[in-house]
Amino acid sequence: MLDERQGLPSASETERLALCPPSFLRSKNLPETTSAIAETGTRIHEAVETGNRDGLTAFEERLADECDQLALIVADECGFDLTAIAGKALQKKENAGTYLEQRLWLTRHGECIMSGKPDLVTKHKSRALVIDYKTGYLETIEASQNLQLRTLAVLVAVNHTVDEVNVAIVQPNIKPGYSVARYDSNDLEIAERQLRKILEATKDENAPANPGEKQCRYCKAKTICKEAQAESFSVIEADTTTLDVVRLPELLEKCDLADRVVKAIRDAALDIVRDGGMVDGWELPSGGKSRAFTSVAEVYGAVADVVSREAFMGACDIKIGALETAWLEAFEDGTKKDNLVALKSRLEAVTVWKDKSVRKLRRAKL
Repeated sequence: MLDERQGLPSASETERLALCPPSFLRSKNLPETTSAIAETGTRIHEAVETGNRDGLTAFEERLADECDQLALIVADECGFDLTAIAGKALQKKENAGTYLEQRLWLTRHGECIMSGKPDLVTKHKSRALVIDYKTGYLETIEASQNLQLRTLAVLVAVNHTVDEVNVAIVQPNIKPGYSVARYDSNDLEIAERQLRKILEATKDENAPANPGEKQCRYCKAKTICKEAQAESFSVIEADTTTLDVVRLPELLEKCDLADRVVKAIRDAALDIVRDGGMVDGWELPSGGKSRAFTSVAEVYGAVADVVSREAFMGACDIKIGALETAWLEAFEDGTKKDNLVALKSRLEAVTVWKDKSVRKLRRAKL
């Protein structure tokens, strides 16, 4: 597959490279990984880009619609008008001075040194707005502190010749749903200097790594990075019989890193064996079989002569996601697709709230 980044750093890596410069060279040419959440995000991004919702689940369609609506709110707050192009095809958006998924480049002496692909850029005279969609559930750094957005601001300023760039994270799964920051010409100059300094540091092949949960989270080199392994596995040396509360924050940080390193090692070994390779002393066990049914209705038809309707319903679990999907699909005219308030209202009287069990702490918000 052709690498449109040309093997160079990209805006999405900026924070990792700032925290651990050698991670770029160490992870270069290693295979890409994906996940179900990432694939869902890709489908939603494509739907927002093209305006085409075909092939999306009801849940994905709702997120795409919310991305569009939040983008309109952000644009209005920043003094841009996207209403005329909302929901239209990419070609119409570009004709209106708005660009989607356009890869932008930063150069040094005429040579490309990095790139970034903003989800949406709209320009008006000497001002521009950059929107980055996040469709997962992991809270991101707010726009004013986000190095990916800062990099995109620099790239937009350089490529579109503007002296003010507003940047926004649109994240429908995390309330309030968006975060905005503004860069003036002075801010952009400082940000560009900082970015070039970060990129320069990535050239040192012998620079020591700086492992940590944040920078190792998406780094492909976790399985081969000695520093990351040493840092994460050092938590095993802690004496659990005399844990000092003062050391717990440090140990919890290492636990999160260790979880990611261990998972990466397990996944790498599993991939090798699945592809026909061997890992000495280890084998792929039989996965066994799990039982499922074609549909609840067909199961009921098979047992209805013996099991009463009430007893059968008592044996079934309601999955709220599936119920929401059925609710949305029942309205072909789209009248209920904007939100699920009506469904929630109907269910309120028969809803029982239970406290979820908490198995571990999470990092406190500053």
